[in-house]
Formats: sequence, C-alpha cells, structure tokens
Amino acid sequence: MDQHLNTLPQDRQNFGSLDGDRPVERLADDQLGYGDFARALARSIASLTPSEGIVLAVNGAWGSGKTSAVNMVIEALGEPDKKSTRNGQIIVVHFNPWWFSGQENLTRAFFSEVAAALDSKVSNKIINGLRTLATRVSDSSDIATSVFDFVPGGSIFKGIVGALLKAVGVAAQKEESLFAAREKLRTALRDQRASILVVIDDIDRLTPEEARQIFRLVKSVADLPQVIYVLLFDRKIARLALSDPRDEAGPEWLEKIVQAAFDLPPVHRVDLYRLFDKGLGALVGDLKIPDQTRWMNVFHDAVAPWLTTPRDVGRLLNALRVSWPPIAGELDFADFVAIETLRLFEANLYGFIRDNRDALTGLSDREEASTGQKLLALVNSESREGVKEALTRLFPRLEKTWENHGYSGEFVAVWDRERRICSARHFPTYFRFGIDNEVISRSALESFVANIADQAYVLEKVAENAAVVRPSGGTRAAILLEDLLGLTSTIPEDRVPAAILSLFGASEHFLNPADERGDFMSFPAIWRVWWVINNLLKRLDDEVRAQTLRKAFDSCPSLSLLRYALSGFRSALGRDPEKPERSGRPEISDAICDELEGKFRDRLRAAASNGSLRQATNLIGLLLDWLTLDSESIVSNWVQDTLKDDSGAVQLAKAATQVVRSQGFGDRAVSEHPAVRRGTLQSLLDVDTLLQRLASIAPKTTDAATLQIINDFRRGLEAREL
Repeated sequence: MDQHLNTLPQDRQNFGSLDGDRPVERLADDQLGYGDFARALARSIASLTPSEGIVLAVNGAWGSGKTSAVNMVIEALGEPDKKSTRNGQIIVVHFNPWWFSGQENLTRAFFSEVAAALDSKVSNKIINGLRTLATRVSDSSDIATSVFDFVPGGSIFKGIVGALLKAVGVAAQKEESLFAAREKLRTALRDQRASILVVIDDIDRLTPEEARQIFRLVKSVADLPQVIYVLLFDRKIARLALSDPRDEAGPEWLEKIVQAAFDLPPVHRVDLYRLFDKGLGALVGDLKIPDQTRWMNVFHDAVAPWLTTPRDVGRLLNALRVSWPPIAGELDFADFVAIETLRLFEANLYGFIRDNRDALTGLSDREEASTGQKLLALVNSESREGVKEALTRLFPRLEKTWENHGYSGEFVAVWDRERRICSARHFPTYFRFGIDNEVISRSALESFVANIADQAYVLEKVAENAAVVRPSGGTRAAILLEDLLGLTSTIPEDRVPAAILSLFGASEHFLNPADERGDFMSFPAIWRVWWVINNLLKRLDDEVRAQTLRKAFDSCPSLSLLRYALSGFRSALGRDPEKPERSGRPEISDAICDELEGKFRDRLRAAASNGSLRQATNLIGLLLDWLTLDSESIVSNWVQDTLKDDSGAVQLAKAATQVVRSQGFGDRAVSEHPAVRRGTLQSLLDVDTLLQRLASIAPKTTDAATLQIINDFRRGLEAREL
C-alpha cells in the first residue's frame, strides 16, 4: 500500500459516482500490468492467416480483468506495427451474451450483433451469407422474421412481412442446403480483404445451458475464413458449465473448439493495492490519517486479504462510495474500511459483529472463549487465521481470547476519543451509514473545543444539544459531556480557566431533567459535568484555580452543581461531618473552602429572596446545606413562609419525593416507586404539617400534575414508614 495515504490524494471529482465495474479501455490506463500481455497477443493476432478461422481464448478468474486486457489488445492492434498478414483492416466485433441472457435464442442475438457491427464494413455477400446461415443454425420458430434484424432498418419491415412469411412458409429459403449456404459465406469472406475479430465476453456469467449454447454456436462457425474468435471466460467455470451428465465428453469441448488459449498474467498484489489506493484517494480527498502505522496494519490484516482480483477492488470502492460520504470524517477511517470489507465479503461474520456489540467492545475482566468460537465458526477453515488477525485489529478485547493479552482501562478512553469501532458508544454508527442523534459530529466537536473559552458560544451550543432528544432517551448534551471527558487534555493551557467558567455557565442545560439522573445503569449527569470541570481544574496552579472557582461560585446558575463541587472539596479536606476522614488529594486549601462556603451561602440567601430557590434542582439537599452554613432561624423562616403558600407546599413535597428503582430477584424489569425520608425532612420541617397542607390543597385543585405530586408524597411516606 502506498505510503502517501498519510494524506490521501485530493482528486475528489468522482466522490459520489459508482464505476459500475467498468473495464479499462486504453493501454495508457493500465494499472494491472497487462500492457505487455496485450501487445504480445495483438502481435500474434495480427500475424495470423485465418484461412479456416481460428478460435482463441483468454482465461482468467472471474473478476480478474479479462475485458480490460482484451480492450488493450484491440487498442494495440491499431498501432502502426500491428497490420494483418493480408495488409487489410482488422474489424472488431464485440458480442456479450450476458446482455442477452434469458432470451430464447442466443444464436439469433449473436448473428444480429455481428451483422449490425459489420454493416457497411464488408460486402453485401457476407451480410447475406450471415443472414442465410442464421436461418439454418437457429432453432427458433420465428427465425423467418428475425432475419430482418440483420439488415439496417429491418425492424421496420419485420412487422409488415411477418404475417405474409407465416402464410407462405419458409420453404424457399430452406431449399438451399446448410452446406451450400456455408460455402457461399466462406467464399465471400475469402474475397474480403479485412479480417474479422469477434470478441465474445462474459461467458462465465451465463447459466450452464446458455454457456453450452454459446460454445455450440462457436463450434458451428469456427471454420469461417478470415474470422478470429477470442473467447473470454474462467476455465473452471466454463468446464463446470459443460459438465452435462448426458454428455460425458462435455468438458472436452473446450479443447476441440479452442486452438490456442492464453492465461491472463497474474496481477501482483502491489498493483491491486495501488489500484485500491488510487480509488480510495479519489473518494476521500485530502483526509488526514493521524496514525499511519495503524492504518497500514488494519489494511494489511483486515482489508487486503479480501482483495484478490480487480473486481474485488472495484466492489469495495463502490461500497465505500455509498457508505462513506454520510459519515465522512466522523469515525476511524481504518476501522470503517475494514468493517465495510467484512460486510461485502463475509456477510455472516459481519452480521454477527453487528448484533453483538457488548461482547466485542470495551474490555472484559474474563476470557470469553465462546465469542471467539462463534466468530470463527462463521468462516471457512482456511480463512480462520486471517479472520483472527483482522478481528483483533478491530476489537482488542479479542486479544484476551485468542492471544491472552489484555489492556488496561485507560485504553477505553483513547478508543472512545478516536471513535474506534471497539468503542461501545461509537460502535452503532459503523452500521447506521449516517450520523444520528447518538453522536456529535467531529467537526461540531472540534468547533466546540476551539471556542470553549467563549462563554456565550458554549451556552448556545449546550442549549442546542440539550434540545435534541435522543431515540434511546436523554438528550445530546449527555453525548457532548462524554466527548468532552476525553478532550480536556487538548484544551490549550491559557484557555483552561475560561473553559471552566464556560462549563459552569452552561451547567443548567447539562443538568436538564432528561439527563440529570441518567438511566438505571448510567451515572447522573451532575457527576459527569463535575468530572469534566475537575479534570480542567487539576491543570491549574493553586492561585489560578482559586481565582477561577471564586468567579464560578459568583456566577454559576446551577446551585446544585456548586453544592456538589463544595461537597467534594469538603470531603477531600476531611470537613464532611458524616465522613470526617480525608478523601483524596485536596484541590483547595481550608481557607479557600471557607471562602467558597461563604459565597455559596450568599447565593442561597439571594435565591431564597428572589424566589428562584423554590425551582432549584435538589431543593431539599440545598436547604440541608444551607442549615450548615447559616443561621437555623433564617432557613426555618423561609421554609415556614414557603409552606403557607399552596404552590410552595407542593414544591416542597415534590422536592422531598424521590424515585427509587428496584429489581426483585429473578425479575428482568426494573420497577419505580416514590420514597420520602421522614428522618431527613425533620430537621427542616414538620412532615405532618406538610401532610395537612397537602390534604387541604388536594380538594381545591383540578391540576393533574399537582394531584400526582401530592399522591406520590403520600405513597412515598407510607412506603418508608412500612
């Protein structure tokens, strides 16, 4: 594979076009090393004196480029030193029986095509002779009208005279024997200076019966003078087609029909790779491949083994022309080319991979031999070692199964950042052929990181992503958080403080109701936000970190995030009353912690004063923290005032009711039910007083949401007391 793939060629003119497996037309376009073969065969054809007709064959595996090679032969025949021995023109006639596959009579199609190609290039005697011969060798019942196909404009007369011919019969035409008709045609051909080269292609694409029909046809006209036939087929397929149980000598027809056979020269692997390289370059343009070594490893182990013919190369390039543009640049290039290779050439293996994400992505703490066995059972025994090499390149987890080699946890973050197929989060996109709401586009993510110091920009983009609901639940803001976790180290040092403030400023959108809790198996959104921010805080020196936190505690709209951050600082300093021992390395000093606590207290007082505290996420937790930071009477007075207001009482009840998820032994489903912790609430308010207030509110309201909150509070309290 050419080394220049580190930056692929910039020719993108054929980005979206399919090549249709088109053969090469000119010697100048030869990329398979067939040029010398073509010129040599052209010299041989030009030197022939086909007094009795000659049948040649070009043998090659299906998809090996036989048509391309013969096209180059025909071009070489036109070169100055390639003249026939009769010093006349060589007229080339192409006949592809595959185009007529399924028709009643390939013989008629053959003579029709030959006559049309020779019209005005040879004498009328030859045209008439071909027409007459067609009526003798064809077994079609309507051949009497079909002879007009061989005459220019004949289709106009066919309909007019068809009925007449049927009425009078064709006895007159049959008066002349087949032998006499052949002799007339042979004489006409000998008098013609031009030699005729008839190329019959794609015989190996025909059904067995159609292939036998073509070989019978060639056998019947093989001795016509001045005519050279070149048959193109895969010898193995042709012999199989001729293996008719009714004719034991069927396969020997080839030796009886063909006077000289030429095997297509083998295509060197390096030429196939260069052909693929060029096509790939035209597809992806100036795409940068960051890890050239890995691309080469993946190509040689997971792509190249399946590229054995030019047609294989064309098929894979055509597949990529369709599947790559919708996700261009969004996934790991090497992995995508590899999985597309398996989709095209190993359909069963591809299907298993697509349906078994959890068994193939990430890491496992145990050996899963069954997965490896299932994978290898889907391919033939000769391919299994190669498939092992391919799959371990794509899914490092399998190295534990097949090579007893494991990876540490930090590799998962790297694979996720590189958008590898072994990343559980990016795995589905390799099979969707497009970017959806489960993925942030690479360009959008790069733009976000580049502008992360711009608080207004970050706020706008986080809000946009929080507004996009994912089919699997939650919003795309959660995906943005996941991506940012792996990119904190890429933010330039001088932008880190501003980046922290931007993330604090957009925190309420990250902590939206759809993402804040997370699902049964995921982490709450508030944890994820803090992980991203804390990773950035660790990059700052003590003074800059303290100054950045002061600004964040003054301006962050989310009191819940400030509470969570303060809780972590307290725990690291050993200031958590419930866990007095230190937990982790302190990121701030006790003095800075005191200062931040004071700022947090002031923010709570301000929120209580302007009414926004009632709507705050995790209101009960905020009130409990306020109790530890301020006068008990100030907090108690606010709670009592809130209880007097109907909407305030309902808001307190809603905040006090948690949703508990549980799963019984043997159950597959997770159940949810409300829970209220009386003991936790007692330090803030009298629970029975709240119950009485709710009982007085219920009869007065028709609002379904309010009634649901009241009912859940009652049920949650009863459940806890049981």
